[in-house]
Amino acid sequence: MKVKLTLEYDGTDFAGWQVQPKQRTVQGTLEDALYRLTGHTVSVEGAGRTDAGAHALGQVASLSLTTSIPALKLAVALNSILPEDVKVLWSEQVPDSFHARFSATGKVYRYVLLLRYGPSPILRHRAWQIGTKVDVEGMAEALPLFVGTHDFKAFCASDSSVTTTVRTINDVKLKREGDTLAVEFNGNGFLYRMVRNMVGALVAVGKCRATAADISQALTSGRRPLAFTTAPAHGLYLVAVEYNPFAAIDKLDL
Repeated sequence: MKVKLTLEYDGTDFAGWQVQPKQRTVQGTLEDALYRLTGHTVSVEGAGRTDAGAHALGQVASLSLTTSIPALKLAVALNSILPEDVKVLWSEQVPDSFHARFSATGKVYRYVLLLRYGPSPILRHRAWQIGTKVDVEGMAEALPLFVGTHDFKAFCASDSSVTTTVRTINDVKLKREGDTLAVEFNGNGFLYRMVRNMVGALVAVGKCRATAADISQALTSGRRPLAFTTAPAHGLYLVAVEYNPFAAIDKLDL
């Protein structure tokens, strides 16, 4: 049967999603748990390859499995084996044509910034601390520049090998709660480190090292100014993966 898993994980102690030799990864940990559960080697496909240190509130994985365990009980069975920093939120049987990555129609990413000088033991691995001298209004005014269909070449990692750097951002949000600032992007797809580079550009604007016009110019020219840094991975969260509606064969929410 084909199974869809929705996962939550704290990426602090993982070297990212994708399996790597002699590294602890989310994909590797999940495949190991599936082997221990079923006695078979199971290949897992993820919706996105989150970086080392990045987190997920709604990562999606798909896999084909031969087992007597019903799909709706697979989440419970896996969670009894998986470590505390990665868990299955729910499991469901889906049509054989479903693929976590290629069936996705969009993704939602959130980046969390910490606006304070004093250290935060709780958020040290969950938010980028940028101090208090930040022009939040300037960041809010610049953020909508990313909305729409653009060539995001300037916001893509230099070692990316994609055939096109054109992507569509459907919606952006900026929300402040106390001394945390969350930036959220909803788009049809994201390039390698695209979100982290967009956030780095916004922080440059907030720190008055760049302007909204610099972001607009980068989108037009495909060149990223030196003032635009790449935000660290530990503030990034994959919130959700979106799909066209399909008839789930069975499903269990935990």
